Amino acid sequence: MAADGDRQPAAADGDHHGGATARARRLPEPDGGERADRRHELLYPLLQGYDSVATRADVELGGTDQRFNLLFGRDVQSAYGVPQQSILTMPILVGTDGVQKMSKSLGNYVGVTDPPPRCSGS
Repeated sequence: MAADGDRQPAAADGDHHGGATARARRLPEPDGGERADRRHELLYPLLQGYDSVATRADVELGGTDQRFNLLFGRDVQSAYGVPQQSILTMPILVGTDGVQKMSKSLGNYVGVTDPPPRCSGS
């Protein structure tokens, strides 16, 4: 049995990666307060950029909200001596709720393996 500090969080803990229930871990502050652990904000574009190196991407498509990450990928490619990819950004799609951006974590998306009636809104 693992010690409490070694326990892997379950999805119900709201601490899994990328889901609607994902929340930042809280880190203690010297004054007794807490602050959000936001290291992922540095790691995410770095790892996405390295994906472009590993796949030797020549073009990458993303939403306008991903522009920084896509451009950062070009810098990572240069650092590894790989030709820089071209990037294409598209407007963020409105989800199936007609209000918020399309997002799996918000449950208002159409999956690529969904049956045709779900894809067409029938």
